[in-house]
Amino acid sequence: MGSNVAPAYANLYMDRFERDFVYPDTLFQQHALLWYRYIDDIFCIWQGDHTSLTRFYNAINDIRTELKFSISYHMETITFLDTKVCKDIHGSLTTDIYSKPTDRNNLLLYNSCHPKSTRNSLPRSQFKRVSRIVSNHTIRQTRLQEMSKKFEDRAYPYTLLNTEMTKVLSETDPTSITSPKPPRLPFVHSHHPSMQRVHNLIHKQWPLLTKAYPGITVFKNPPLMCLRRPPNIKDRLVRADVGSPKLTTTRTLSGLSRRGTFPCLNCTCCSNIIKGSEVVHPRTGAGVHHTSGHISRQRSIYERIAVLALTSPPCRAQLRHGSVSTGSPWEVPALAPIKTRLCL
Repeated sequence: MGSNVAPAYANLYMDRFERDFVYPDTLFQQHALLWYRYIDDIFCIWQGDHTSLTRFYNAINDIRTELKFSISYHMETITFLDTKVCKDIHGSLTTDIYSKPTDRNNLLLYNSCHPKSTRNSLPRSQFKRVSRIVSNHTIRQTRLQEMSKKFEDRAYPYTLLNTEMTKVLSETDPTSITSPKPPRLPFVHSHHPSMQRVHNLIHKQWPLLTKAYPGITVFKNPPLMCLRRPPNIKDRLVRADVGSPKLTTTRTLSGLSRRGTFPCLNCTCCSNIIKGSEVVHPRTGAGVHHTSGHISRQRSIYERIAVLALTSPPCRAQLRHGSVSTGSPWEVPALAPIKTRLCL
C-alpha cells in the first residue's frame, strides 16, 4: 500500500467510518450476522434478501466521495483473501484454501541466497497455514500434498518436507497459537553467509554475560538473531517518490553544513583553511562564490589542498613559476585564488 504507515492510516479511517456510519445503520443492525474486516477487505454474512443488501450497499457508498465499496456475494460460496467459504447441505460453513487462477508457484527457491533457517522454516509455515484454513480432514490431506508438490518443484529436499508435514499433522489443534516466548535481546544485521560464524561465537560466549550479570533479565537468554534485508537491484533502480530530487545535507559538529568552506571542528586543518562563503582573489579582489551543484566538490578539493599544504608543501618558487608536477591539485584553474593565498 505504498508507505509503511498506510495500513495504519487505513485502519484508523475505516474504524471511524464503521463506528459512525456502518454499525448505527438500521439495515445493518437488522440483517448483518457477522462483519469482519482486514484493512480494506470485508467479510459479511447477511441474513436478508437481495433488496436489503443492495440498499445497504448503496447507502454506505454514498457517504464519502473518496471512499467507494465494491461488492461480491453468493448464496453458496464466497472467497475472502486466501480462504474459500462454502455452505454445505446442512447449512454449516466449511473453509478451504483459495488461490487465484492466475497464481504461479513463486515459492522461494531452496538454492536461493537466504539464511538456511529461513528456507527450512518455509515448509512448516505453509503447512500450518493449510491446516488452519482447511476445515475438512480429507480435503486437508489433499491440500497438504499439493503444497508439498509445490515445494518439491522448487528443489526442497524430500526429507525436510516429510519431517515438517509429520510435525504439523501430529498437532492436536492446528488452529492453536504458539505460546509467547520470553523476551530476548535482538541482534539485527544484514544477511551474509559468513555471519553464521558470528552467530556461533555469540552463542558460545553468551554464558559469560549470564554469569557476570545475573540480575539483568535480557542476559539470561541468548540474543535473537534478526536479519535485515540488504538493498537489492530493485531498491537501487526503482524509486517510489517520483518528485524532485531532495537535496542531502551533511550534519557536522557545528550543525548542518552551510554553503562555503567552514571548519568541521573535527580535524587539525580547521585553523588553516580559508573560511567563509566566498574566496577573495588576493590580486584582483574579485570574489569567487560557491555555485550550487559544485559546493561539495569544491569544498572537498579546498580541504584536500589545505591538508597537502600542511603535510608536504612545495617550495614557493615552484608555486610561483607553475612548476608543480602534472596532475597535482594545485594546477586546477578554479583553485588559482586558493593557490595564491596558501603561498603567502
